[in-house]
Amino acid sequence: MLDKNLDEAEDQFQIALRNHLIHIENLLQLQDARMRGLSEEFNRDISILESEFDLEREDMIKTHKT
Repeated sequence: MLDKNLDEAEDQFQIALRNHLIHIENLLQLQDARMRGLSEEFNRDISILESEFDLEREDMIKTHKT
């Protein structure tokens, strides 16, 4: 009887472990997607700031020359 209970407990543990690992994998995929999105947004913001900086710099140089 104890051997049967032990086998059932082991089966339950394996099922719970498998489900846990599946959920962890899903969370990792979600986090990777979020990080990719944030990285793309960051790179977009950098290019916008660089463009604005270059325009301001050119304007300042023109103003200084005049």
